[in-house]
Amino acid sequence: MKMKKFSFIPMLFVWMLCACAPANKEAYLADYKEFMNNLADERKDYGDVQWKKAKAQFKLYSDKWYNEFEEELTTGERLLLAGYETKFAYFYAAYEAREAIDDVMQSLRGADRKSLRATIQEYVEKDLDDDLEDLYDEAKEIGGETLEIVEELFDELDIKH
Repeated sequence: MKMKKFSFIPMLFVWMLCACAPANKEAYLADYKEFMNNLADERKDYGDVQWKKAKAQFKLYSDKWYNEFEEELTTGERLLLAGYETKFAYFYAAYEAREAIDDVMQSLRGADRKSLRATIQEYVEKDLDDDLEDLYDEAKEIGGETLEIVEELFDELDIKH
């Protein structure tokens, strides 16, 4: 008699998703808060693999489990969760920006330094002030931690804001 082969891994994954699902609204809110706190503390050390996992977990909190408890949420709780979505977007955007800057720096290492210097000087003279002003205005719109980070950066660079 032949035994049927089946993959244990997909079954384990489904079981883990079900086992991790919050049992009630209070557990959902507490788990979501813990997830966001861990992300805030550890995000600077994340690479592609960790961000892929974080995005998958965030999707569960912001979509699947949100929909399960949506009708039980107070207005204050909905605002809190909207804040989590904004914070997650900010954290991920900062990661992507860091990756882009790393790519630019890699390409600059081999660039003609004289040409590069002229390009940077032109940017500083023509566009830097406007870009800094736009950055500060956007940080003010978002507020909170984003504004604090931009203000700290400006203070370090001795830029008036």
